[in-house]
Amino acid sequence: MINSAFIPKFLESVNGCRKALIVAHQFPDLDAVGSCLALKEFLEAQNIECVIWFSQSLKKGFNVLDGVSVVKSKLPLNYDYDTLYVCDCSNLERVKESHLLTTTNKCVVNIDHHADNTLFGDINIVDTDISSVGELLFYLFEGCDYTHTLSTATNLYTAICFDTGRFAFSNVTHETLHAASICVKHGADPYAVYQFMEESKTVEDFALMKVAMDRLVTDDSAKIAYTTIPAKAPRGHVKVIDIIRQLGGYEVVVVFQELQSKLIKINLRAKGDFDVSAFAQQFDGGGHKKAAGISFDDTLDRAISTLIPKLSTAIKEQDAGPSIS
Repeated sequence: MINSAFIPKFLESVNGCRKALIVAHQFPDLDAVGSCLALKEFLEAQNIECVIWFSQSLKKGFNVLDGVSVVKSKLPLNYDYDTLYVCDCSNLERVKESHLLTTTNKCVVNIDHHADNTLFGDINIVDTDISSVGELLFYLFEGCDYTHTLSTATNLYTAICFDTGRFAFSNVTHETLHAASICVKHGADPYAVYQFMEESKTVEDFALMKVAMDRLVTDDSAKIAYTTIPAKAPRGHVKVIDIIRQLGGYEVVVVFQELQSKLIKINLRAKGDFDVSAFAQQFDGGGHKKAAGISFDDTLDRAISTLIPKLSTAIKEQDAGPSIS
């Protein structure tokens, strides 16, 4: 169960709010977007005006979420919000185009579950032991005696399902399953969510997977597997990292995705004890111990030649254990 002190903090933010702006991290995923949509509906039930803003347009991979069409890709002019809700962000800079946000004389509410969260909010609701922001919001809503609608149940269920790898990752607890169960009770459809996530891939998705498989590199000495996705690759929406991580015998997997000539999105996953979040921090990235990301402002080749040797050394040093002086 979440820390009981979070409930009055959350209520404090709600009671002091008349207009809210809701944001999440760059390259938003289903946990981020689903959580933002559920939070918007909850706040609107309290007669609070809300806008969700991501500076990039969402791809079609979010249409399983109820109400996703309300998300704004441009910050509305003259929207004088009094409260800024930041979901699923370890720091405010992870919001794309965060420089457009106004925090002066605003209440900044930080709702997150990342271990490297900097507690940047005026109100910080950060639980690093919970599976997802979706689960965190579920228990916040429960603490406010909120009755779920079909849409909040669907959006929170999808958020939780996504961030737990469909309830397969080590971050799943009995409380995670309880939250998901209650969402199903209120109308969330597990099979529909599964179909959307796993049985709605396109020809472009399979073409992207082929590129990723063809470019796969393995390092048996460091137990690293990685692949690269150039900017000219097919525009699929499949999560390549979830495919690579299925490879047995490799403890850390990495996907380098070239977004443009000098902007590389890097995803890291660990299956053992290696802390990819701590490793990512040296590149101004972060996330969770077993799942982290980095935004690298250089070429694809430079990203690989910089990161892989450092990652290999870090893994080998950890496996070797502390030196004896």
